Parts: sequence; C-alpha cells; structure tokens
Amino acid sequence: MFNVAQKLSELAQRYPDKDALVFPELHGRTLTYQTLNFSKLAMNVNRLANAFHSLGLAKGDRVVVMVPISIELYLVLIALLKMGVIAVFIDPWVGREQMARCCQLTEPKAFIGVFKAHLLRLFSPAIRQIPIQIVTRGPALLGETKLENLLRAGISEFETVSVSEEDPALITFTTGSTGIPKGAQRTHGFLMAQHEVLSAHLGFSPSDIDLPSLPVFVLNNLANGITSVFPLMNPLKPSETNPAWVVHQIKEFKVTTSAGSPAFFWPIAQYCLAHNIKLESIRAIFTGGAPVRPELIEALTEILPNGTAHVVYGSTEAEPISMINAQDILNETAQLIKEGQGNCVGKPVEEIDVRIIKISDAPINFTNWESLSQPAGPIGEIVVTGLHVNKTYYKNPEAVRENKFQDDQGRIWHRTGDTGYFDAKGRLWLMGRVKNRVIRAGQELHSLQIEPVVDQLDFVERSALIGVPDAKLGERAVLIVKAKEKNFFKRFPSERTWRKQIETLCQQKNFPMDEIHFCKKIPVDPRHNAKIEYSKLRQWYSA
Repeated sequence: MFNVAQKLSELAQRYPDKDALVFPELHGRTLTYQTLNFSKLAMNVNRLANAFHSLGLAKGDRVVVMVPISIELYLVLIALLKMGVIAVFIDPWVGREQMARCCQLTEPKAFIGVFKAHLLRLFSPAIRQIPIQIVTRGPALLGETKLENLLRAGISEFETVSVSEEDPALITFTTGSTGIPKGAQRTHGFLMAQHEVLSAHLGFSPSDIDLPSLPVFVLNNLANGITSVFPLMNPLKPSETNPAWVVHQIKEFKVTTSAGSPAFFWPIAQYCLAHNIKLESIRAIFTGGAPVRPELIEALTEILPNGTAHVVYGSTEAEPISMINAQDILNETAQLIKEGQGNCVGKPVEEIDVRIIKISDAPINFTNWESLSQPAGPIGEIVVTGLHVNKTYYKNPEAVRENKFQDDQGRIWHRTGDTGYFDAKGRLWLMGRVKNRVIRAGQELHSLQIEPVVDQLDFVERSALIGVPDAKLGERAVLIVKAKEKNFFKRFPSERTWRKQIETLCQQKNFPMDEIHFCKKIPVDPRHNAKIEYSKLRQWYSA
C-alpha cells in the first residue's frame, strides 16, 4: 500500500484527541476557533471520500479545487488524495480565459469551491460543463451539492486507494497571461519525498505547535502529528495581516514554530519591537519565497529570545533547495548582502543536487556537463535535481522543454530561472531572475547587485532594477525607487537630492545607471506579496 494520505490514518490512531487543525474566526473584536482533532479529521476525510465516490469520482479523475485556506480545504484535499483522485489548483488571480484553458487542459470531473468561485460558472462555459459541482461555503444557488450534506451522509470508513509513486497527486497552475497554462504536476512520491526532506531539515516534532501561513507546511504538519494553528490573515494579502492578532495567537497557543513569506513576518516583527514584545515560545521561524533582507533577520532575532530564524530557498517545483540560519546571516553574510554580493540562502540540503550553468534564454539540449557548467564563482543559472524536484508539467511539452533537461544519467533537472553562484564555503547566493537581468552594452546586470545597496539609504523603502529597450545600449539600466515618505508635497522637493545620492552610490559601486525614477508603488506578486513584479515595471517605464 502506497498513498501519501495513508499517514493520516496512522496518526488518527496514535493521537486521536490531539488538535490537528485550529482555524480562527473573528466576530467583531472576539476571536474564536474552529478545531478538529486527528480522529475527527480522519473520520470526516473518510466520509467525504465515500461521498465523492458515490458521486462518481474515482482514481485518476481530476478535480478543480477553489477553496481558500480553511479546515474544509484540507478535508477535501486529503479525501481526494486518499481516493487517488488528482486535485487541480488554479491561482485565484488568473484571468477567466486562463482559468478556462486550465479546465480544458485537465478535463476535470468535478469542481469544488466556495460560493464566489461558483459564480465563475456564469461567465465560463468550460466551468459550467464540469459534471459534478460542489460548494463548500455559502448558498447552493446554482444547483451545486453542498459539502456539509456530503459530510453528514458519508460513511466514516474508507479504504485508502493504493497508488504508485509516479501517480499524480496535485496539479498546480501558476499565473500566466498567455499561451498554455503551466501546471506543475506533483506525484505521490514527490509529496512523500518533500515531506521527508522538510521533516529532516526543519526539525519538526509532534510536540510542536505550528503557525503556518504557507499551505505546504500544513500537509507536512498533518503527516507529522503536529497541531496547525492558522494565523488570522487573508492568504491572498499576507502583507496586510494585522500583527496584533497574530501575536495574540502565538501567545495564546504557545506556538513553537512558524513559516511564512518576508511580507508576513515583517509587520509582526515591527509590531513586537514597537511594543517591546518577546515571543518566548517560538523556537524556529522559517521564511522565504522572496529575497529576505538582513533587517528582517535582525528584527526576528531580537524578538525571539529562545528561537532562531531561518531562510529557506525553494520554489513550487523544488522545496526546499537550501537553508541558512540567522546566526550565519548576521555573523557572515548580512554585510555582504548590503554591499551587493547577492542574497545568501545557505548550503543546499543533502537530498538535492544543485549546479550553476551558463545563462541562456534558450532550451537546453544536454550533451555534457563540461559544455554546460559554470565554474565556481561566476554568476549562472541555478539548476536542481532530486526526489523532491518536480519533473514535468501537465500536458505542456513546451514548458517541459523550456524548464527541464535530462542529463547523461537519465536524471531530470529543473531550471529554477534564478541566477546565482556558489561561494568558497559552498553556500548558494542568489542574484536575481534570468528573465529580469539587464544586458546593457553587453554587460549583464543583476537586481541583487544594486537593490540591497540602494535599499540601505535612509529615505528608500524599496528599489527595483529594470532594463528598458535602447537602440545603442540594447537596454538602459533603470532604477525604480519607492521612498519612505508618503506625502507628495514633502517627497517631491527632496527627489532631486535623493537622485543625486543614488547616482553617487552607483558610481562608487561602478554600477552603470542610466535613469532613476521615483514611484508611489512597486508591484509585488499576489502569492507572497514580496516578489517584485519586474514585468509590470518594464511595461510602465518602457512606454
């Protein structure tokens, strides 16, 4: 018997009365919780699996799931995994056309979503044509089956369906504006390998109480018998989280670990510093998903008297790739980051093979490593392989051709799209994204060579380097700066002085800069609210 969901049945017997999921609900100024222990979680999963089966779902079917982070999401997901059914996740911020393409590509047999998600059926024939429609929360106004009715009707025993390690478990479609959507296909074997790597390197134990703001860590917690206390937040806007409530939750539940993006932890750290609050119960915080500034690590270190902050580097296709702890950052790499040496993300985990190859915008036709590899030191593209590295994209050979290649041992390598290098100690340093590098007069410029340097100026909140087409240079190097001062009438008179300071700094660093612009807002990605959306900036400033 192999199925990544099988561990839940084992844990339900080992920790029947232990809380598995604790979900916050805010009523005015009163915070209450919906809880589910491991025994009831397993029972409800079985009920749903039986109910889904009675509706006609079977191993190998695809089901679109559009349910926000909630207890219902994990009931649905684990039930589908247990059945050998493939859960299809689509970024909620993709356009209607892309969503329709995802549905046409996967030919789902069911659509499970909240009431708002079902409203898409009014506009999308592709979603209307899905045979089985289930609503998790809200009214069933369009003829959907209600999830709560399935939970009541289902039988509480279900025999887990045996699958192979290569059978798909999840397909995750990420944002894309044109062409065939790119759906990362994760198998049952991939999820199990990822669970084992995360458990080994993050040091979780059943005695932990975790506050996860990233979905992947909830699955890992459930497989480890760990209680997950969901933070009170909008998962689509982590940077807008009210830190006071999250700190209250940490104190109330004596949370020991937490994982999230830098945008999630920054307001929490600032709130704690402003109110002289220490988070004594926390032993470890894990952050990543975007470049982590040393200032965040410094702040977290100050508020964690009994804990350590860690930076974890990874992606949808490979998580984790490498790690580094706060002590190493503060003692060895923080100053180098501020000087523009890149962003150090530590040594690769032992379960993954990481190499630096010559940067190319073209697909890779592997012949040998000698012609492909970059020697230690110079900047190149980061490529990875391992059991917890995604090997393919669903029905998208073009995406596979662009992002994967096979070596002479038959191993599938994933091109991360990140640029970086290894230092003399074997640590990995990120320099930016391949597609965001600026090629000016034949010289390659990378965002993390200059942005962290400019960000040290006391008037700068954040900066972004972009390339704008130029007839003579190929691309002009353009720096977009968001100032800390929000008031236009105070900011505008100072911009000339600020621009001069930045120009002087770039000259000192021998970094060519053709233009400097100040802006009100630097766009960031919708998932982490932390990664700069350079493509939008290029559109705005190329006009």
